[in-house]
Amino acid sequence: MDANDPAFLAETTEIRLSAAIQAQAATLNHDPVKIYHWVRNNIEWLPSMGAIQDADLTLASKRGNSTDIASLTISLLRASGIPSRYVHGTIEVSRDNFLNWAGGFTNINAAMEFAASGAVPLTSVISGGVITKVRVEHLWVEAAIDYQPSRGAKNFDADSWVQFDPSYKQYEYLQGLDAIAISGIDAEQLAQDFTNSGTINEAERWVSGFDPTILENAQAQAALEDHITNNMTDPTVGDVIGGRKTIIQEFPMLPSALPNKVITTGARYSEIPASLQQTITFSFERDITGTSIDPLTLPWAQLNNQRITLSFKPATPEDEAALASLLPEGDITDISQLPDSIPAYLINVIPELKLNGTVIKSGNIMGLGNEIDFGFDANVVNIGTQPQRYKVVAGSFLQVAVVGQSVSPTLLTDVQARLNDTKTKLESNDPAQIESLTKEELLGDMFHTGVLGYYAQYLALTKISGLSQKGHQTLMAGLGSYGIESNVDLLFGVPRAITSGGVVFNLPIISAITSDSINIDDHKKLRMKYGLVSSALEHIVPELMYTMDPLNPADAVSTVKAIQKATQQGQRIYHITPSNMNAALPNIRHSLETMTEISYALNAGKDVVTHTDSISVPGWSGAGYIILDPITGEGAYKISGGGNGGKLFLDSGMALVQVGLLGILAIKLGLIASTLLPFLAVSIGLHLVFSGLIELITDPKANLKTAEVIKSIVDTIASEVPKRAKIILDLVKIIVDSISSIFTSPN
Repeated sequence: MDANDPAFLAETTEIRLSAAIQAQAATLNHDPVKIYHWVRNNIEWLPSMGAIQDADLTLASKRGNSTDIASLTISLLRASGIPSRYVHGTIEVSRDNFLNWAGGFTNINAAMEFAASGAVPLTSVISGGVITKVRVEHLWVEAAIDYQPSRGAKNFDADSWVQFDPSYKQYEYLQGLDAIAISGIDAEQLAQDFTNSGTINEAERWVSGFDPTILENAQAQAALEDHITNNMTDPTVGDVIGGRKTIIQEFPMLPSALPNKVITTGARYSEIPASLQQTITFSFERDITGTSIDPLTLPWAQLNNQRITLSFKPATPEDEAALASLLPEGDITDISQLPDSIPAYLINVIPELKLNGTVIKSGNIMGLGNEIDFGFDANVVNIGTQPQRYKVVAGSFLQVAVVGQSVSPTLLTDVQARLNDTKTKLESNDPAQIESLTKEELLGDMFHTGVLGYYAQYLALTKISGLSQKGHQTLMAGLGSYGIESNVDLLFGVPRAITSGGVVFNLPIISAITSDSINIDDHKKLRMKYGLVSSALEHIVPELMYTMDPLNPADAVSTVKAIQKATQQGQRIYHITPSNMNAALPNIRHSLETMTEISYALNAGKDVVTHTDSISVPGWSGAGYIILDPITGEGAYKISGGGNGGKLFLDSGMALVQVGLLGILAIKLGLIASTLLPFLAVSIGLHLVFSGLIELITDPKANLKTAEVIKSIVDTIASEVPKRAKIILDLVKIIVDSISSIFTSPN
C-alpha cells in the first residue's frame, strides 16, 4: 500500500491540525475506531456540496456537509498520525433512508429538491413507476489502518486503505412541544380577530389598520414554562423545540463496508481540489465591461466566520497629518467638540481588506468620500458565481460577512474574550495600553459580534419556525457587510465633505429552502417567512447592540420595520403585481429612485409589497419595499437609498468615523473610551444570547438545567423570535398568514 506520501498527514485549508483538533484527537485516544464513531454520532450532516467549512468550524458547530465532515475526520486522523484522504464518488441510498437522512421528509420529491438546491448532484432510481432509490454524489474517508485481523481495534502497522463514511447516518426525529395546545390559545380565533381588526381589500390588493395588541396579548410563555417545569423530567432542547438526534452506533471495530452501495468511485484526494472549494472573490474596481480589476479569490473555508474588515487608511503621512489637524487642540471631553464633517477634497486614502488584522488586499489611492465598487462574489460549487456589488464610501469601516452553513460558538467566545480585553484596556486609563489598540480591536470585534449574532439568530429562528411548518433551510452563503458608513456632501458631483452617516446592515443571504408539503404555496410562504425574519434581524441586531437605556431604545430601520411603522400609522400596505400596477402605483408616494426600481421590478414580472408614504426613524426617512418572485416566494428586502438591509443612526456616529479613519490618533483623545465602552459592554453581554441560540441549532440532546435557560427557550418558542423581535411575528401574521390569499391568488 502507498501510504507514505507526506501529503496524507499534512495540514490544508480545510484540514486543520489546530489545538482544538489535537485536543479532540487526544480525547479519542488517537484511536481510528473511536474517531470514526465519534464523528458519525456527533456531527450532523447538511445537504450541500463542496468545501464550505474547515475542520475547526465543523468541530465547533457540530454540523457540516459530507466534504466538511470528511475534513474533520481526516484532521482527527492526521492529528493522530494516521495517513488519510478523501474519496469522491456516487452512492445509492434507499428511498426511506434518504427521506430520513435529508431531514425527516415524507415527500421524496421535496427531499431531493432540498438536497439539489444545496448543490448536491443526485438522481432517482425508479422501479414500478415510483422512486425507490436515490443516487448521490458524495465524499467519504479512506485511512491507512491496521485492518487485519482486528479491523482497526488494535492499530499498530497499517496494512490496508480502509473506507468509512461518517457523514451518513439515520436520525430519530423529536416532535417538541405543541405551544398552541399547551397555551390554550385558539389560533383560528386569534387569526380571525386580528384579521377583523383591519381592512383587507382583495380587489385592489391592499391591507391596513390591523391592531397589533391582539397578537401581543396572546401570550404563551407562562403556560409553556409551567408545563416544562412541572411536567417534564430533565428536558432537552430537542424535547422542547423538536429536532433530530443521531441514532447512535458504537462498535469496537471499524465497519466492514460502507453503509450504502457505491455506484462509482472517482478520484482520491490528499487535499480538496479547487473544483470542490466554495470560494469568494473580492475586488475594489471594475473595468468598462464590468469585469473585476485585480480580483482576490480565496477559499470560503479559510474565511468562514472570520473577522474580515474593510477600512481606509491615510495614503501618505501628509494625509494623516491633515486628518489629525482637524481635531481641536487640548483635552476633548464631549462628542460635540469633534468636527461634524471632514473636508474630503483635502485627503487621499487607500482601501484595505484585512483578515483577522492582516492586510490581504489593498486598493489604489483615492479621494476621501469617493466610492469603491466593492465586489464580494461567491462561487458556489455546482451552482456558479453569485455576484454581489456594493458601493462603499471611502472613510467607512465595515465588517465583511462571510458565513456559510454554521456559526461557531468557539469563535463567539474568542470574540467575547477580545472585547473584554479591549474594554479592560480602555478602562485602565493607561496611555500605553490604550494606544496599543487597533481599529480592528475597537470596531472590528464589535461588528464581528453583530455579524455572527445575526446569523446565529437567523439559523435558530428559521429552524424553530420551520419545525412547525415542515420547513428545511441550509445557509449556503451569508455575505455582505455591517459597520459604519459615512455620508457624503457633494458639490457639482464632487465629494466636498464626509459626515457621520450611521450603522448599516447589508447582508444578502443565499439559502436552500424547501417545505415537506406537496402544496407549492407552502413553499412560497416559507421562503417569504424566512425572508421576513432575515429582514427584521437587520434592525433588531443593531438595536440590541446600541441600546444603552431600555427606556430609550435605539431605533433602526429595515424593510420589516418600515412596513410595520407604516401599518401603525394606518397606511395601506399594497401587494402590487404586473396586472394591478397601473391602478396601484399612483397611490405610492416614494422617492423617484425607489419608484423607478419598483417599476423596473414589476415590468420584469416581479411582485412588490410596500406602503404608501414615507416613514421616519432618527436620521432617516424613506420607504421599505419587498421585491418578490411570484413563482418561488424569494425576495429582495429593500429600503430607500438602494439599501439591501438596515440602518441605524447614532449621536456618536462621528466619533466612530474618527476611529475608523484616524485610528490611534483618535484614541489618544480619551473621548473614544467613553464613547465605545457602553457599546463594548452590550456586545459582550450579547455573547450569551447568541451562544444560547447556537445551542438550539446544534445540540438537541443538551439538557435544560436552569430556570433561566428554560425561560429563554420558552420565550423563543412562544414568539418564534428572541426578545425585542416580536415585530417579526406581527408582520408574518399580516403578510403571510392573515392575508395569504392575496399572495397566492392568480394575477
